[in-house]
Amino acid sequence: MKQVDYGCRFQCLNNGSARNSTNNNRITCIAVTNGTDSCRVSVVRLISAMPPKLDDGFFVEPYGQLATAIIQRQSYELDNGLQAKGARTASVVGKAGLTVGRDIQLDGGSVLQPYLRTAVAHEFNQSNKVSVNGNSFNNDLSGTRVEMATGLAMAVSKNWKVHADVERSMGKSVDQPWGVNVGVRYDF
Repeated sequence: MKQVDYGCRFQCLNNGSARNSTNNNRITCIAVTNGTDSCRVSVVRLISAMPPKLDDGFFVEPYGQLATAIIQRQSYELDNGLQAKGARTASVVGKAGLTVGRDIQLDGGSVLQPYLRTAVAHEFNQSNKVSVNGNSFNNDLSGTRVEMATGLAMAVSKNWKVHADVERSMGKSVDQPWGVNVGVRYDF
C-alpha cells in the first residue's frame, strides 16, 4: 500500500530577546520595525511512503519528503545598540529515510509500535541574508545532515494514534543534539 501525506501549515512565531551580556548586563529588545515581534511562517510538505509488512509484525518504511518554509523579514534593535535586519528567510529541504519497527498487538485491540528512523536530509537554499549593525553576511545553512530517531507510537482506536520520539541530527551546517516530538493523529 502506497501512502502520500500532503500538509500545509501557517503559523506565527514569537521572537523576543532578553539575554545577559558578557559583563552580566541585561540586554532586551526595544524595537521591532515590523510593529510586532511575530513573524508568519508558511510550510508546505509532501511525504510519500511505501510501507511493506514483514513477518511477525515487523515493518520497513522507506520514505521521501520535500518541505519548504518562508519566514517574512524582521528587524530588531536591542537596548545595547545592536541592530539586526533580516531579509526574507527561506528553506527547501529534501529528505530520504527509512523507518523500521514492529507492530505489537495488545489486549483490548490497541497496537503498540516501537520504531527506529534514520534519514539523510539536504537543505538546498543557500541565501538567507542578515545585516547586523550594517555588516552583512549570509546565514547559509545549506548542506547535508543525518537524522536519527527512536520512538513509540500507539493506535488507541481505529482512527486515533499517539506518538512520541527522541531525535538527533548531525551535519555540516546544522547540529541538533536532541529533540523531542509528541503528537496525536486522527485518520479518516
